[in-house]
Parts: sequence; structure tokens; C-alpha cells
Amino acid sequence: MSARPGLAAVLSFVIPGLGQIYNGHFIRAAFWLLIAFWVVDNPMAWPFEAGFWQWMTHFLPALTAFHKARQVELIAAWKAEMARRVTGAPEGGRTFDQ
Repeated sequence: MSARPGLAAVLSFVIPGLGQIYNGHFIRAAFWLLIAFWVVDNPMAWPFEAGFWQWMTHFLPALTAFHKARQVELIAAWKAEMARRVTGAPEGGRTFDQ
């Protein structure tokens, strides 16, 4: 899976849980969707009359989606680097150090 942390964060900020779906974490997505529907009682008034908890139901899922996608990205880069070192393949592509 190709993880893009920025895209996951934006998706999850717009609709809490969507970034988690993008990352493949469906249980986390269900959790954030339920929290968002529980906290935001009037989603049509969100941008103008949002309180602290309404903003948090958008920032926290975005932060966790970014963090999980970044982990996947680093693990993939680490695996590619280890495979390159084992096989002795020439430099190329993204490595763990980047």
C-alpha cells in the first residue's frame, strides 16, 4: 500500500475517519465516525459555530491518520533499504534515511 500522510490527514480532517479508511484501518475509522456523529449534533453549522470539541473531532483523527500513514511509509522505506542491502542492488528510490 502506498501511504501518503498528507492526503490521509486532509481526508480525515474533512470527514473524521476517512483518512483511517484510506490507511486501511477500518475499526479506527468506525471509532472516529461514531465520535464525530456523537459530538457534532448539528454538522451543518460546523464551520461557523464550532466549539472546542467539534474542532478536536477533526484535528485528532487527522493527526492519527497522518501518524499511521507516516509509520507505514517509514516501514516500507526501511524494508526497501534492507532488501537493497541484502541483494546489493544499486542506489535508487526512497530510502530510510530520507
